[in-house]
Amino acid sequence: MECKDKIIGDIAIVSLRGRIIGSQDSDRLHQEVQCLLKEGIKKIVVDLNEVSWMGSLGVGGLMHDLISARNAGGDLRLARLTSKVESLFKITKLETVIQIYKNVEQAIKSFELN
Repeated sequence: MECKDKIIGDIAIVSLRGRIIGSQDSDRLHQEVQCLLKEGIKKIVVDLNEVSWMGSLGVGGLMHDLISARNAGGDLRLARLTSKVESLFKITKLETVIQIYKNVEQAIKSFELN
């Protein structure tokens, strides 16, 4: 899995690429989120457009990162899920726990509404 950050104002866009299936992948994302939170960036959008598959460790890692962001006074949103990844969130009903957006722009705007 590859991970790339982009900061727009007080919002971080974390773009992921590849497959998120093992603990190494979820640990990499968690480290990235922790670094952002330590830098004071508490609004995070995870762009999953180039993630071909996500296993249970990846989903669990995202939920852990969501809790970390919320505990720091921020939030984490998902954007541009591929159909396979989106179906995983629907089957597990996690779409009711984490906010999912069709594109990054909508996810960014959602922070302005809160």
